[in-house]
Amino acid sequence: MQRRLSHTAAQDPAHQFGDLYSLLCNEVWLRVAVHHVQQNKGSETAGIDGKNMSNFLGNFDGYIEELTTTLKAETFEPCPVRRVYIPKPNSEKKRPLGIPILFDRIVKEALRMILEPIWEQTPPQPPLRQLGLKMTGFSRVKSCPFDGRSIAQHAMVYYIM
Repeated sequence: MQRRLSHTAAQDPAHQFGDLYSLLCNEVWLRVAVHHVQQNKGSETAGIDGKNMSNFLGNFDGYIEELTTTLKAETFEPCPVRRVYIPKPNSEKKRPLGIPILFDRIVKEALRMILEPIWEQTPPQPPLRQLGLKMTGFSRVKSCPFDGRSIAQHAMVYYIM
């Protein structure tokens, strides 16, 4: 499915994808997202709910069904992250680290799996340049030149127009 999204975005940059939310609610899609989250280095780290990947895998089908149901009902809400402080390399100082709960990590990964193939193929649209944003061609490796609030504000202006 990711190839299809990427191919469609590459062939027709003006294509408007519809009903991507149903893909997010797809049980198979969520199972693949769980597999990706499980591959991450910190997958066994628990969030504020105390559940880690081992707990999740103990009732895998039940948790997937619960997540699918809350997403389809549009009642899913992300939880606050657990804040821990980890040491900085070559320093005695510590830096804050937010650890989300497992459900949030799975939904974020599922969203990434949907949006990344589209965004990687889609060139910047002219309305963003008209809003005064300077697109610098950043990737996952580099940092974004503006924060999330400004993206949301400009996106709302873009879609309202």
